Amino acid sequence: MIPRLHLTILLHPQESRIGDRVALPEGPSEISRRTPDFHKPTQVLGKPLGLPCISRKPFFLIPRAREGVLVKRDEHGTKLRVNGVSLKQELFVDMTALSRGVVITLAEHLVLLLHFSDLGAVPRDLPDFGLVGFADEVVRIRHEIQQVADLDVPVLIRGETGVGKELVAQAIHQHGHRSRRPFITVNLGALPSTLAAAELFGAKRGSFTGATQDRSGYFVAADSGVLFLDEIGEAPEEVQAMLLRALETLEVTPLGGQRPVSVDVRVLAATDADLERDIQQQRFKAPLLHRLSGFELLIPPLRERPEDLGLLFTHFSRGVERELGIVPARDSKDPFALPRLPVALMERFVANRWSGNIRQFRNLVRRLHISNRGREVLEETPQISRLLDAEINALPLAAPPSVDVAAKGAKDAAAPKRKPRSIEENELLRAMEDASWEPKVAAEILGISRASVYDLIRRGGTLRVANDFSEEELRAAHQRCNGNAAEMSRQLKVSVVALTRRLRGMGLE
Repeated sequence: MIPRLHLTILLHPQESRIGDRVALPEGPSEISRRTPDFHKPTQVLGKPLGLPCISRKPFFLIPRAREGVLVKRDEHGTKLRVNGVSLKQELFVDMTALSRGVVITLAEHLVLLLHFSDLGAVPRDLPDFGLVGFADEVVRIRHEIQQVADLDVPVLIRGETGVGKELVAQAIHQHGHRSRRPFITVNLGALPSTLAAAELFGAKRGSFTGATQDRSGYFVAADSGVLFLDEIGEAPEEVQAMLLRALETLEVTPLGGQRPVSVDVRVLAATDADLERDIQQQRFKAPLLHRLSGFELLIPPLRERPEDLGLLFTHFSRGVERELGIVPARDSKDPFALPRLPVALMERFVANRWSGNIRQFRNLVRRLHISNRGREVLEETPQISRLLDAEINALPLAAPPSVDVAAKGAKDAAAPKRKPRSIEENELLRAMEDASWEPKVAAEILGISRASVYDLIRRGGTLRVANDFSEEELRAAHQRCNGNAAEMSRQLKVSVVALTRRLRGMGLE
């Protein structure tokens, strides 16, 4: 299915509306209090935004083929912010920004996310398996869990730390035919290498110093059930060989023992490591990877599913409220009520890298509620600000700041084309700085073509384009700026889009 643009409600005064979405047509869309209808991903019928603070005068989303979307509002319509920038008249959002998701804030009451999705209607009978959200990749994982849960094949669950790999393993167990049998979890990263074999396969009394009695080991404990090997990439080399043999023969031999013990175990494994690279560096055995990956599940990082942030926030908030004994908030009947979470915080949530993924987000939601006990509105405390600032500062921009045509003034927008030779280098420099070093935007400011801007850059001696920098210069700047493409753009005075393209080609992005 070809991805289509969607709008998803991230924040709404009525919590029950969070997560509602609408697929946009290929042509222009108008968004107002009365249109379009937003619905649950599992439903067909929905209803409009409906808030009286949202104007009946629509704002428009106008696609430009393979380029992006023009966001345009009436000067008397709803006040908008697009990715945190107040919109006066119109603003162009390019494909790079759309691919990441663009935040549209309406009248300080509502937050929408404009994003691509190839998701059609989600079957109502598809279990959620404990996974919150309806991002494309989350729905895909649900389908894959449904396909593999009732089988006995080994499953390798891959994804960054904190994405919820153990939750997926539990879902596979709970929906399989071994659901009433043991589910044993072993974190191989936490096992001392000297004891890992004994813990996994068992040991006879006296087989090593400290073995004062027989122990059965995790494989035997999981007999007839499921053994979940977390952090499989941390398994010591000698244990990898023993694991491979156990998986191939369905037998384990305790340390110090002479007779193998038969086991009937389904093995699930998880890792955030690049096992293929570890194989090349001879830190992981290729046959073990092949044996473990009878089926693979790839769990996406949180930053790749921003459309789920509203649902996740609501889900974790309810858990914290139960934990703290707080009476949960209900959908307000006041049509002018503000959402409990300030819209600016949701904007920051979307901008965050979330290097710790779901685990980090859940912990932040808990801190936010604890810091605001007794308050009706969840205010951003200094502690929360520090946590968010640390992540946002490390986040390269997915697209340059879009330019609000009206903000530049009608005189600039309607300025006649100039002769490039009339523009001196200091004027070019000022225009490029005002345009955040984007030649296309600088061309609009100067009233010349983009090609003329590139010609002026090449003729002058102050500015360069991204392709003019050597790899050594870019690597040094990348290290100096801690990988922050936006900061690199400011220091090098070059387009962040072109810079990101160069970094990606160098394997740095």
